[in-house]
Amino acid sequence: MALRISQCILLAASVLPLSGCSMLQEAIHSRPVIRAQSASIQPVSWESNSIKSIFVVGHGWHTGIVLRVADITPEVWPEIEEFRQFRYVEIGWGDEGFYRMDGLKMGTAMKAAFLPTPSVMHVAAFDLSPDLVFDHSDVIALELGSDEFESLTKFIAATCRRGADGEAKDLGEGRYGYSRFYRGAKSYYLPQTCNVWTAQALQQAGQPISPSLCVTAEAVIRRMHECGETLNHSDAGLKRSMLRAERPEVE
Repeated sequence: MALRISQCILLAASVLPLSGCSMLQEAIHSRPVIRAQSASIQPVSWESNSIKSIFVVGHGWHTGIVLRVADITPEVWPEIEEFRQFRYVEIGWGDEGFYRMDGLKMGTAMKAAFLPTPSVMHVAAFDLSPDLVFDHSDVIALELGSDEFESLTKFIAATCRRGADGEAKDLGEGRYGYSRFYRGAKSYYLPQTCNVWTAQALQQAGQPISPSLCVTAEAVIRRMHECGETLNHSDAGLKRSMLRAERPEVE
């Protein structure tokens, strides 16, 4: 009985982050802030400041990391050139089938939970500050030194599968706003969830976090609340709407 309960808990921990990857699009798609493109804004040049600000975003079951485009050098992460006309990019990772489909399908969830499946990295670009774009989500600001930031961007770049020419495989348009999917280098499997990926990235950035203890978004956000400045607390109504796969009301 104890083993069966443990298996159920692990399944829930795996499936719920997947559902967040898919349903997050429903929560954001109707909100114009992130969808606004900035054709009039000139491309942002790389800046070599010693202190870099990053943001951890919690969307109920799914987490992501936001970076300033101007802080990222293309020598470390070449794909950033695709988003150079924007100020920020949000990066997330997860199971391809779940991340790219509309709605929650239990068959896909079970497959992703128990079998190694192809992964994707999702990159979405925007201009307003993350606490405004994701105003219903947890948003935590962190400051990194230049070496920590470079380690983080190297980890992100290594998340993509690259061909012999060194280029990441672009899988096309992403979930919301100006965004792209890239083929992931590793498979998605339990317990390698989207939130474990976020924790691994933060660990590479020198943050005191244990990825093995961060299967859920709540675990990641709770730890980061202790490390950085909290800009937003998540909205309980949004989390409930994500569970029901409904579109939340937008004022």
